[in-house]
Parts: sequence; structure tokens; C-alpha cells
Amino acid sequence: MKNIILTSSFADVADVLKKPMMLNFKTSETVGIIPTASLVEDYTGYMDETRTWFKENAINTIELDLLNSSTAELQKQIESLDVLLVTGGNTFYLLQELKRTNVDNVIIEFINAGKLYIGESAGSVILSPNITYVESMDDRSVATFLTNECGLSVVDFYTVPHYKSEPFIDTADKVINQYSELVPLKIISNNQCISIRGNEIKINTL
Repeated sequence: MKNIILTSSFADVADVLKKPMMLNFKTSETVGIIPTASLVEDYTGYMDETRTWFKENAINTIELDLLNSSTAELQKQIESLDVLLVTGGNTFYLLQELKRTNVDNVIIEFINAGKLYIGESAGSVILSPNITYVESMDDRSVATFLTNECGLSVVDFYTVPHYKSEPFIDTADKVINQYSELVPLKIISNNQCISIRGNEIKINTL
């Protein structure tokens, strides 16, 4: 059964998600974090906020290094995890590195095993069938080796993060105006998330 939470900004919703037990971390669990999308971004304050949140809540984390680890090493790490958080940043660069390391398929297996996947912005978008629709939000030129923009196809909709949230108001609106009649969009602000439990999909305002 799928167990997925898709966010625009993890740090903005994490505390609230704990209340309805959507995020019920056990002290024995380790959360794996894939920060790859942030590596080509100028602003990475959201990563600091995420790391601080886990530290303050005494939750064990391990950050996966896609650039310097082998596929076998990454697969072993991910298979040992209880929770996987794929953070925000550049969606095209993230997808490029997931495909290069075959971690895209490892993540699909992780989700199909019923383990908790948390996406943040780019980490939410990559589960869609294709990521071309966010080209106005992210610079695709940083993904020089990305040969196709097919996403992981874990969901059949297309998440639009950061709706009415600075500094993405104009770019999110552009995505919506361009694609709303072409593909099924699910639009969330920084204070919303999409929860998926099996076949049940909800947009939660927090």
C-alpha cells in the first residue's frame, strides 16, 4: 500500500503533520534524506530548516550522497530505511541524478513496499509521469545529461508546489495557466500537503 506525503515546504508543515499522526516517527526509525536537488541552488535555507527540525525532534537521519556513492551502496542504504525524504531544489537535476544512479527505480520499489516517502517540492514533482510541466519553475539547463523527462510515474497526477507562496507565485501561476487543461494538476501551497494512503488521495490544508 502506498504511503506518501507530498509537500511544497517540509519545514512549514512538519510540526502540524505530527498532530494527526501523518508523521509518526518512532525513535528507532532512521529517516533517509536525499538533498541532491539543492546542490545546484543558490538558496538552500530550507535544507537548514529541515535538518534543524529533525535534530530538535531527536529523529535519526542519514543523508544519501548520490554523487559519490555507487548504485549498490545507495540501494542498500535505502532498503534499510523506514522513511525517505527527497527534498526540494532543481527538479531536472534531481531526476538526472536519480536516473544516473538507478535510484529512481530503487525509490519505486521502496514506495511499493509500503514504506513512507516524503516529497518536498522537486521531491514531490518527480513522482509524476513527466516533469516537463515545471520548466517555468526550474532551470533545466543544469541537467546537461538528462536524456528524457519522464518521472517515476508513482502517481497519475502532476503536483504544482508553492501555490501563492513567495517567490514562486508567478511561476506557479504560469504552470497552472499552461497545463491545467492538458494534465491533471494537484496544486498545493507551502501550508498544504497531499497525502496518499493506498488509493486514497487527499489535499490537506494545515
